[in-house]
Parts: sequence; structure tokens; C-alpha cells
Amino acid sequence: MSVIDDLKTQEVVKIRRIIHQFPELARHEVETAKFVEKYLDELEIPVTTGIAQTGVVGFIEKEFAVQTLLIRANMDALPIAERTNLPFASQRGGVMHACGNDAHTAMLLATAKNLMARRDELKSNVKLVFQPGEEDTGGALSMIEAGVLSNNVTGAIALNVNPDAQTGSIILRKGSKIAANDRFEIKLKGAGGHGANPTQNSSISYVCAQIVENLYSIATRRFETTDNALVSVCNIECGNTYNVMPSTATIRGTIRTYSDGVRDLAPVYIEQIVGCMAAAYDIEYEIRHLKGNPPVINDAAMVDKAGEAAEGIANVEWSGRPGIISDDFAYFAQKVPSCYVDLGCANAAKGIIHPIHSEFFDIDESCMKIGADFLTNFALKY
Repeated sequence: MSVIDDLKTQEVVKIRRIIHQFPELARHEVETAKFVEKYLDELEIPVTTGIAQTGVVGFIEKEFAVQTLLIRANMDALPIAERTNLPFASQRGGVMHACGNDAHTAMLLATAKNLMARRDELKSNVKLVFQPGEEDTGGALSMIEAGVLSNNVTGAIALNVNPDAQTGSIILRKGSKIAANDRFEIKLKGAGGHGANPTQNSSISYVCAQIVENLYSIATRRFETTDNALVSVCNIECGNTYNVMPSTATIRGTIRTYSDGVRDLAPVYIEQIVGCMAAAYDIEYEIRHLKGNPPVINDAAMVDKAGEAAEGIANVEWSGRPGIISDDFAYFAQKVPSCYVDLGCANAAKGIIHPIHSEFFDIDESCMKIGADFLTNFALKY
């Protein structure tokens, strides 16, 4: 590594560690936003703040450019108590950057600095979007509604650290990239009674169990295997002792899908299963379906550009199947041709092996220079 490269690596690491120590939850990224604003100001990049409450946007204008590339980094942290014992661990109890958003912000700031140094090489305007509320509150949609796609944004890209891939790799995929994230809640109400007298009650725990078992059959029996659908029951509330059949039960879970057609059918199949079982045992029921982020669909031409931008910077890997996580970057992808890219951040030799949302999550910080160089290259080629 050259002296200049080493200095660049040191700077992006320093930025990430500052942000990591002071994590802020969704829509509360006040200090993070101030840090971003100050850094962009020092680079003499025009800044707009307070978008969707705490969002920040920097705009690098290229004279006579007719199109604009949007680069998104998310800023919010998670309500997790960090247990990494890092010297720069979170100083805020119960809040942690356990999904890499500190790194995403640091890499975009480093990219901003790179692009200002090479501004003459740009062909397009570049909009640097530091987004709040990705983890929970739909910050991307709020920023779009606030007009972040103005200035003729014609494409968007987001880079996301991935601990399932080794540092030095960039993972690409055309089409379905990551899943839609929807939720369901099923409430059952019947007659309770003694567990030894099933004919005198609604056997609601049995019905609950049958519903759960059949919900798991939806992905394998109602959809094609190529649909990659997932229905997962994650919470059951039913009874509180060994010999009393309860009168109520609640089942909650998540649905992950990759197309609008499959996404719309999943609630229909859930309704059929619950309705049939409830009717058989005279049980009342209520189902709530809560739509979350849509799937991220990568534009093929944008992915091709990403592959070109990664040459000489990282090992390009092609993903055979879409990821099961969710990200509200999907809303940008619905509006303009977009590309969501994974950046390998794992390093077993350094003990960096834990998944996102773990209290032990960390990244191999050397991945960040790769990420910043990749985003810089992408912007210059756009």
C-alpha cells in the first residue's frame, strides 16, 4: 500500500470510529448529521440538512452535466447493547452500529473527498445522500417525498457491508437483489376451558399449532422454488399454564418475497389457512398484514457499470440467489435505475465473523477504502 493509500485508509477508519462511538437511533441522528454537514462544508460541497428530519444531502455539480447520480448511505444505529470490547465501542448504552451504517457513512464521506479532488473527471452531477431511518422508519421514502430526486437524478447506488463475504470482494447481482419485508399478525379468539375437556373448549392451542405448521407449507407448496419466498413464524402467545386451554392466541411473523405477484399472494394464502382452521373449530380470527420495504430490484445496466467500476479494486463475485434481508433503498430503485452492492467485510483471521445485528458485529476496516474507491470509480464512469 502506498503512503497516499495508507493515509486514505487511516482517514476513513478515523471517521468510522468517531461515528461508531456515538450511535443514534432512527430519526435521532442529530449529531451524526452535524458531523456529516461539517465534513462536507470543509470540502466546500453545498449541503442541505433537515431532510426527512435528520437527513443530509451534498451536491457536487458538474458544469453542463444533464444527469445526476445519487449515492446513498444510511446513518442510523440499532437498539443493541454492544459487547465487542473494541477501544472505540459505543459510548451510548443499548445503542450500537451493528449493521455497518457507520462504515457506510464513512465511505460516502471519503468518496465525497475523492470526487472533489477529481472533479474535472466527472461526467455527471453527484448527489450524496446521507439517509436517516433505514433500520425502522422508512427514511428513504420520506427523503423521496421531500424531493431528494430533484436535479434530474437518473440513477442510484448503495454500498452495503456484508459479513457473509470476505474483505476484498464486491458482490453483484442483476434483478432481484434483496427481499421485500412484510409482517403479519393473527389473533384467534374462542372458548377456553380445562385442558382435559377438549369438547368443551375451542382447542385453541391445537388450532394455533396447526396454523403455524401450515403457514410453513406456503413457501414450498404454494409457490415455485424459484420464487424464493419465505414465511417465518417468530412469535406465539398462547396460554400460560399446563392444564388450562386458553381462549386467545396471537401469531406473528415475517414474509420475504422478491416480486410483487408473490408478495400479493402470500396474504391470500395465509387468510385461506387461518380461515379454514378457525371455521373447523368455531374460532373467531383477525389478520393484520403490515407492508414493509418492497424488494430491491437491481437494474442490469447499472450492475454492469458496477462491475466495470470494481475492476482492479476488488474481486467481483456474482450472487447466485438474492439476499433475504431488507432495505428501504428499494424505494429509490422503484423510481430510477439502481444498483445495490454488497461489500465483503469479514476476516476470520482477525476474528471478524459475526453477522449483522449481533452485539459482537464488527468489520474488517480495510474494506472501507475498497468501498470508497469503488464508489468513486462508479461516479467517475457514470
